[in-house]
Amino acid sequence: MAIALFPLRNNANNVSPFSYSVLFFDGQLENPYLGREKSNRFPLTSFGPDSPFDSPLETIVVDGKWVTSYTHQWNFTVERELLKDTRLRMAYVGTQSTHLKGEYDQNAPIYNPNRTLAQNRATIDDRRPIQGFSRIDRFFNGLNASYNALQVSLDKRYSHGFTVLTSYTWSKALDYQSRNQAAQDAPLSNPFNFFLGHGSTTGDRRHRFVSSYVWDLPGANRGVLAKAITRDWKFSGILTLQSGRFFTIAATGDPLAGISGARVDLIGTGNPVLPTDRSKGQKVDQYFDKTRFRNPAPNTLGTLGRNILEGPGFANLDASMVKGVRLPMLGESGLGQFRFEAFNVFNRTDFGQPNTGITNSNFGRLTGTDGNPRILQLAIKIVF
Repeated sequence: MAIALFPLRNNANNVSPFSYSVLFFDGQLENPYLGREKSNRFPLTSFGPDSPFDSPLETIVVDGKWVTSYTHQWNFTVERELLKDTRLRMAYVGTQSTHLKGEYDQNAPIYNPNRTLAQNRATIDDRRPIQGFSRIDRFFNGLNASYNALQVSLDKRYSHGFTVLTSYTWSKALDYQSRNQAAQDAPLSNPFNFFLGHGSTTGDRRHRFVSSYVWDLPGANRGVLAKAITRDWKFSGILTLQSGRFFTIAATGDPLAGISGARVDLIGTGNPVLPTDRSKGQKVDQYFDKTRFRNPAPNTLGTLGRNILEGPGFANLDASMVKGVRLPMLGESGLGQFRFEAFNVFNRTDFGQPNTGITNSNFGRLTGTDGNPRILQLAIKIVF
């Protein structure tokens, strides 16, 4: 076991034993040491081997043997030429990642059922197995993640002035922890049972359809002016359709009294996400049935699984019209382009995830968007 001498939000040169620092998440600004006067060691005049540590000490430890993470990938693919220059491809693609880094509180407090929730919250450090320490975040490499997908693509290679590439993916990605950037960035939801955090990856999109095309528009064959105006136009675009990202609803009020990651209780049966064939206003006002959720009882994790609710889908079309003009005065490669581009052609509102704060007045409402509104732009481009 090794103790990390770096803090959660500071560099290693300003913490014990090189200096003394404390970090509080609650209390009074005018008297931050109220009720924890022993943490006030200021002013300190020098630092050495006997420099103090705040007590109880919050620290990070690393497994004594660190195993390198690795990923296995496999696929089975079938291709068939349906028509000239047109290919259909179908594939099963699998990925398995093993020995991924995770973290949990090795010194998580043991809930005392003989005390009230408020009393347990007030005695978090007193209920920790290893006294003298608060959180002991243990880095380990025992997690895994998986991805399985059916991938289908139809590819018409460029011929007769037209090309198209269409792809569809039906996939499922599972993990225990979807992000891993820094210490305490995403600890496991239950330090006593890691499996309760197994679920869909936060960025998982079960269905995704993308189609792109380029079409050299036919022009006039007669008349100098008609040919100059109608020839050398390209019409292209990208259509994206995908299902929503997954999310969960966290509990409030610290029902585990010192252990983060509790989720709400799911009441009743069936999917609490309301039908998508309702009007936009109805979906914005209530994306899911708020009556199906409640805060869990003390010392319970909540019955809602991790990332089992699916957010709004996404649909977008970008298109462009480009007119090319030869510019011989700039040499053989001289080319001018007039470009008209439209992003989000239909000005569709793609909503983000609903508000999941169970005590928030906007709970269950769609209050944000993914992507941009319609953007139209004109440009002239010169290549030489």
